[in-house]
Amino acid sequence: MKTKATLIALVLLIATLAPTLTQAEELLNDGWANGRTASFQAGFVTGEIGAVRLVPTIAGTWPLQNVQLLFGGATTSQSVVLHIWDDSALANNPGVELYTATYQLQGADDAMNEIDLSLEGVVVSGPIRVGIEFTHSGTPSIARDDDGSIDAPRNYIMTGGAWYQSNLFGLTGDWIIRANTNTTATTYTVGGTVSGLTGSLTLQNNAGDDLVINADGPFTFATSLGDGATYNVTVLNEPVGQTCTVTAGAGTIASANITNVAVACSDGTGGPVTLANDGFVDGGVAGFQGGFVTGEIAAARLTTPSADAWAVDHVEFLFGGATTQQTVTLKIWDDNGGTNAPGAELYSGDFLVTGGDLLQQIDLSAAGLNVTGDFRVGLQFQHTGFPSVARDDDGIVADRNFIFTSTSAWFESGFLGLTGDWIIRAQVSQAAPAEPFAITAIDDFPNDQGRQVRLTWPNSPFDASGSATPVTGYAIFRRIDPGLKSNSLKAYPEGDWDFLRTVPAFQEVTYSTIVATAADSTIADGMHYSAFFVRAMTASPGVFFDSAPDSGYSVDNLVPATPQGLFVAYSGVSGNSLSWQESPDSDFMHFKIYRGTTPDFAIDPGAASHLTTGTDWIDTSGGFGDYYRISAVDFSGNESPVTDTLDTQVSGVDDDLLPRATALHPVYPNPFNPRTTISFAMVKAGHAKVSIFDVSGRFVQTILEQDLAGGTHEVVWQGTDSDGRALASGVFFARLEADGFVGTQRMVLVR
Repeated sequence: MKTKATLIALVLLIATLAPTLTQAEELLNDGWANGRTASFQAGFVTGEIGAVRLVPTIAGTWPLQNVQLLFGGATTSQSVVLHIWDDSALANNPGVELYTATYQLQGADDAMNEIDLSLEGVVVSGPIRVGIEFTHSGTPSIARDDDGSIDAPRNYIMTGGAWYQSNLFGLTGDWIIRANTNTTATTYTVGGTVSGLTGSLTLQNNAGDDLVINADGPFTFATSLGDGATYNVTVLNEPVGQTCTVTAGAGTIASANITNVAVACSDGTGGPVTLANDGFVDGGVAGFQGGFVTGEIAAARLTTPSADAWAVDHVEFLFGGATTQQTVTLKIWDDNGGTNAPGAELYSGDFLVTGGDLLQQIDLSAAGLNVTGDFRVGLQFQHTGFPSVARDDDGIVADRNFIFTSTSAWFESGFLGLTGDWIIRAQVSQAAPAEPFAITAIDDFPNDQGRQVRLTWPNSPFDASGSATPVTGYAIFRRIDPGLKSNSLKAYPEGDWDFLRTVPAFQEVTYSTIVATAADSTIADGMHYSAFFVRAMTASPGVFFDSAPDSGYSVDNLVPATPQGLFVAYSGVSGNSLSWQESPDSDFMHFKIYRGTTPDFAIDPGAASHLTTGTDWIDTSGGFGDYYRISAVDFSGNESPVTDTLDTQVSGVDDDLLPRATALHPVYPNPFNPRTTISFAMVKAGHAKVSIFDVSGRFVQTILEQDLAGGTHEVVWQGTDSDGRALASGVFFARLEADGFVGTQRMVLVR
């Protein structure tokens, strides 16, 4: 049988050393050094953000000292907004915002700007995202380093209300944005209590910091640890003839001293051991408590020698004051050791007992009853008066003797005036390890978008009729972090476990269920294994059976749909204009556009001409005779089949050739600031009118109205109304009326 302490003990085996608490850390995103070349990104406009993901390597919670960035390309002073978010999810969008404030920075091409955060109370305990929001356009701006590479999952741009990795915009260097943690942190001690010790004991914390203990009582290790650091208390040397067991010895510092580590030492190998609540010996003086009535209970709290599972062999008690026979009900509960009322009931049985002056014994060896830690043994009366339970005469121990009265409430015996301990005992022996049950398979769930696996496991040996500790259900747990890269996990790793779901127990031979993984295995990023274990639960929260952990992976089995509605046309001096329909896939990431010179040109997935999340693009490098094919890519790296080459050759006007149809092409650029080019084709000469309307359909301005020759034409809109006034950011529509044709194109003005 495994208990909560068993999981803790397994974690003990792999805990790492605590960090050095006086060490500051520079959270570095780039490879730039003073005097080296940097590129200042001038394309930012008001409201856009350049941001980096920074990941500390020192465990714990550390205050931020400052943020540094190379901010130049011009030497003017500009106001920027500093943002800091939690980024522990490692997703495209950051998590909760931790800090934001506005700062005035002076542009400089060869010296870092520093923002002091030492008094702001910003702390780091995991990945964060640091972003600079622009309140101006152009330079001075954030710099990129010049080492020829970019760490894609670490550099971001927020534009148009959406986050993108910087490399999707063609950037080839890391943002020069850094942060420094402080050099001091609050530290905490690790300690607890030793009991049952008869010699010299040596403990260690985190495989070091030796502590020699020679007597029962409290202890504290000499080395303090920082907030968020792990601790791992183990026994290095124990007294000859004794076994010392650590309970609650591993965990993570959470802004408080650790005082609850318990070290219990006992003689022999762990059993049999008599757990006595009293000081009575045969022939000694005892007081038989005659005040009990039917339904009332006398009970004692007992504690096993260690946190392992112990089998209850028999219960002993002194039951006298009269020599008649009476039926009593023996009850055993799990006990939390902290309140008057016990926990879940583990056992109940009726026994016929004859009163006398010697200890009575009830044999429980065939009951298969296992206990661990605190448990409570009680005798419930089915009669009134004698024979009754006895008390010793050497005083009473608080918080160990209890009465359940006819008012259906628990009280400590001393509260009701009793002055001796109940003579109630139990003999326990080290329980034989329960037959283990293990996860037999973790299989990818087929034909889905990933993030799901099927877990299969056999039933627990206690998931059977007549079991002394019957299993009520199976809880599934998954490790939080998704970084596992192999399926060799067979022991509990560091870190926390998430509860996922419960499967009811039906005494089935085999169980299976579908659960979510922590991450997907993707084409681009390799295999990601998620770790799981299964817990067989009983009616007592403190008694359960854990499988060994195992790991598996999920795969996105479905490729995105092929893009539809591809249209290509020559757009004059602007290049080739392409448009197509949006992707219907919920896990869509971006489109890939390929260009070739023949209808059956070869597709090289690593040589796409352009990546975009939009549904239109003007290829300024394209020309007549080019062919285009487009695919869609999802977040798991799956790429759809490319579009057919049918009708994807560039058409339009070249010299004296006329377009095949009158059409209004997508504007470029879009979004734009402060101007955009509107391109259209006319199949023949005629009157053309281009007007601008806002998103509500209100007229803004007519920017062209005249007779034109057949062919492709362009007109530039400056983002103004009929009076030449600059318009605010918003959505607008260009409308073409020519030779009976009416068409519109959507535009976004971003100031």
